[in-house]
Amino acid sequence: MFESDKSRSGAYASFLMGDDLNEGYAVDDLDGFLKHVYMYYRGRGIACILLRMLTNILTFAFILWVIVFLSVFVDYDVLLAAEADDQTNFWSDVVRAPAEVHPAFLVFICFFALLWLWYVTQCMWQIRRLNELRNFYKRHLRVSDADLEHIEWHHVLRRLLRVPRLCRMNAEWTELDAVSRIMRQDNYFIALVGNNILSLQLPLVDRLCPTVQFTRDPAVFLSRPLEWAVRFVLQGCLYTDRNELRGSVLRAHREPAALDEVEGRLTRRFKAVGLVSLVLSPFLLVFVALVAILKYGESVRNDPSSVTARVWTRSAQWRFRAFNELPHQLDERLRRARGPAEYYLAMFHNRAAVIVANFVAFVAGGCIVVIFFLGFVSDKIFTDVMFAPDKSGLWAVGVLGLIVATARSFVTKEPDIYEPTAALARVGEHVTLPDAWVANADSLWTLTEIKELFPSKLTVIALEILGVLTTPLILYFSLPSSARRIALFFSQYTAYADGVGHVCSHSYYHYDDPGDG
Repeated sequence: MFESDKSRSGAYASFLMGDDLNEGYAVDDLDGFLKHVYMYYRGRGIACILLRMLTNILTFAFILWVIVFLSVFVDYDVLLAAEADDQTNFWSDVVRAPAEVHPAFLVFICFFALLWLWYVTQCMWQIRRLNELRNFYKRHLRVSDADLEHIEWHHVLRRLLRVPRLCRMNAEWTELDAVSRIMRQDNYFIALVGNNILSLQLPLVDRLCPTVQFTRDPAVFLSRPLEWAVRFVLQGCLYTDRNELRGSVLRAHREPAALDEVEGRLTRRFKAVGLVSLVLSPFLLVFVALVAILKYGESVRNDPSSVTARVWTRSAQWRFRAFNELPHQLDERLRRARGPAEYYLAMFHNRAAVIVANFVAFVAGGCIVVIFFLGFVSDKIFTDVMFAPDKSGLWAVGVLGLIVATARSFVTKEPDIYEPTAALARVGEHVTLPDAWVANADSLWTLTEIKELFPSKLTVIALEILGVLTTPLILYFSLPSSARRIALFFSQYTAYADGVGHVCSHSYYHYDDPGDG
């Protein structure tokens, strides 16, 4: 993939080991190399990246163990029949070796076991590449892994531009050239989402209820699985093995035959990936749901407000992302916009919901106080007195505490001054908002738009889980209808930039620097 000026070893990269750094450093795939250089920067060095890989491997293995343990090794009949005075032992009585395992479950486990082994293999292959990237940072950029903990990206980028002969097409390449290479494919996706080129709505909903608008955001169902699938299709249909746009794509707006060819290829690939994702959806649904439960279950129990806090959706991240804006720069902008957005939405809080939530919290909290008062009289109320079938006082206190915490999470402090226009304008200082939104900041229409792009974390989690089921439908039924628009967009809005190659014309000739970061 990469080569040095001295040899072609066939390895990921060959570094110049001589003392004279002016010999330069050459690569075959400059786009891929720059992406890996950036990802190494975001990972903050080889130690952190390897540790993250290890924890991901162990997390995957733990989730697989949880699935097997709960599905096969737990005797639920013994668990449900256990009494307080039976002294049932969990490890000897409840946990038992299975007499037999259903074949479908074996297929399920084998699938994830093979997926886990594939991920481990990929991580092993990346170790050599990471070591070579560390050497490149140290030898050619004079940046150690310790420096990566605090150095800013634009300093790394400026040092990268000074490496001799790294860019063969243009010796005087600029920061824009380098970032355009890193963001070459992402810039197209930003334009596709921002211009609503992709048909991402549920097809059955549109057909059954054509007059009902369930959401204002046309990309509300853009989940991570769907995003990955769409990008996979675009990569395979529009690009060559060297990550260059195919000739038929570039000619599509001039030659009907080329347009039909690209459209047909996209349509077939969308449907094929949709069918594959449909087959895999039962496995992925269980896995994604279990990951969400294990990741957020403890947070919900201790602090329910953690999942009612608002976060930006995947759709918002792509709509608010500027061309040539790297992920860490986008994350910083969205973090700065979060506070003003929450302040804006607080002006429209549901007063009826707050009244009900305060009442529920008061009643549930009062019940907890009563139980604790009775506990001072006799502590048996926590263990021996049943408040529900086989449910003791400890269970009641836990449930009531969860109700109190959940109710209080709906109680927000109303701003002292009602100024929605000024509040939304402060949001617009960090993300680009339509002028109509700011001009009508006090309207229900604008409020709904912001809420859909900035919902609760629980809503985003639910959309990600639901995305496993909606992705096959959107891929097979909805996205093929946008295949022609996609082909025309790539053909009409691709320009050739000296020293960079073919890029999205919106990103290179209408460049708006989002900040150094």
